[in-house]
Amino acid sequence: MSKSTHNTLSVLETIHKKAYKRFDNISWLPKGSYIDVVLFNHNERHLLPAEELVSHTFLIPFIKNNIILTNHAKRGLQIPGGHKEAGENQLFCTVREDKEEIGLNIHESEEDFFGLTSLGYARIYVPGPKPEGSKYPHPYSVMTFFGKECHYSDLSDYTAPLSECVGVSIMNIEHVLKNVLDIGELDKIFIQHYHAK
Repeated sequence: MSKSTHNTLSVLETIHKKAYKRFDNISWLPKGSYIDVVLFNHNERHLLPAEELVSHTFLIPFIKNNIILTNHAKRGLQIPGGHKEAGENQLFCTVREDKEEIGLNIHESEEDFFGLTSLGYARIYVPGPKPEGSKYPHPYSVMTFFGKECHYSDLSDYTAPLSECVGVSIMNIEHVLKNVLDIGELDKIFIQHYHAK
């Protein structure tokens, strides 16, 4: 990958960027909430949503026609990713989460965008006052999705360092899209978006 810099959208650009699809009536969100899926086109693959809106990041790691998934103790097979910690940016969050959850060693530098392809983001809107005790941005928050071409040699010996993750699975993309029920429609949109690049 050639040297490149990333560009970060402003808060307003992040909130108003045209959505590919909207999900309403989400069971785990309050009534009136929605999730907009925003996909970056080929020329936008080094864009990032506004840092202050990002609550989670996810990476879809590919090895040829396979995807590396983490096996979550409660949620089953999942795309690796998770909460952005205080003071952490979304790129470093992605690198940390994938090291923790699947033992992925990312060798590229931040200057090279860690070899990540920015796929887009899920923009979550929750109406009303900010829920008490919530650590997420409100009323809008964002989950950033990345893709990355990996090699088997990028995976260290996985020892399940987190109690919530009980293993790693490497599965064919088509099998994941058609048969893995734990992978939701939102995740499948980003898998297909990267796979179709």
